[in-house]
Amino acid sequence: MPEFLTIPPELTSTKPIRGVIYEFLREAILDGRIKPGERLIERDLAEKFRASRTPIREALRKLETEEFLEYIPRRGDVVKDINLEDIEEVYILRELLEALSIRHSVAKLTEAELEELRRVVEKTRLAEQEDRVDEVIQGLREFDAMLLNASKMKRVKSFVNLLQESLRSYRKLNILDPRRREQAVREHQEIFAAIVARDADRAEGLVRRHIQTARDALLNRLEHNRNVHQE
Repeated sequence: MPEFLTIPPELTSTKPIRGVIYEFLREAILDGRIKPGERLIERDLAEKFRASRTPIREALRKLETEEFLEYIPRRGDVVKDINLEDIEEVYILRELLEALSIRHSVAKLTEAELEELRRVVEKTRLAEQEDRVDEVIQGLREFDAMLLNASKMKRVKSFVNLLQESLRSYRKLNILDPRRREQAVREHQEIFAAIVARDADRAEGLVRRHIQTARDALLNRLEHNRNVHQE
């Protein structure tokens, strides 16, 4: 079990231990700190987190229900590896939902929200130029979140957030590539320019192209990595 799996004591004072363990493990899986194929052993987790096995079991079952884990006979709970078909499906759904969302956002964004969006775009551009990767990732997330909020479509926002979270570690893999990182920042600048012009058709087209480009870049990278490992 990785040494970093230590829950800060202050977290357990605000939530039931099963919820803390569930959220901690989920974040570690999404961030890639716990990798696909790795076993999560109830006994070891109970010892690591200094908890009884009941909340550990409840957290693992919830992760299994949400398809972060799969139970394999004689191996136990194993972190699932998402396949290329799953990734493509997620991006197809993202494109449909985010294209719908952006049309509503263009019409509803206030001048104050546009100014805040401009600040995020500029901050992200500067971070990209200075190779501050984590700040670029944060800026792109802020941009996406602000547009989702502006759409006032709660269910669409919820679905998109789930889709984005399901591929968090893979999306980060894309942004770690300097060429894709620069391209993604530029694409967001173009989307912002269309929003400022209140051009919903262009904004939607740019969002679709951005998601398609991200999908293709990620699938190509994963396919390449798979071929390398098979050689």
